[in-house]
Amino acid sequence: MIGYDDIELARYMTPPLTTIHQPKDELGELAIDVLIHRIAQPGQKQQRMQLTPELVVRGSV
Repeated sequence: MIGYDDIELARYMTPPLTTIHQPKDELGELAIDVLIHRIAQPGQKQQRMQLTPELVVRGSV
């Protein structure tokens, strides 16, 4: 069984739950940077950005 978002509770379950960790802090910082850039330069083309999630393997797999 695999969960998503790597919540704190996942490591304390029995067995500890394997999860997908999303870089939420990095995502938030990137979103603010993109928003500020778009406000400053509204005519620029959109960019596609991708953040890589991480598999956190614990006892459930």
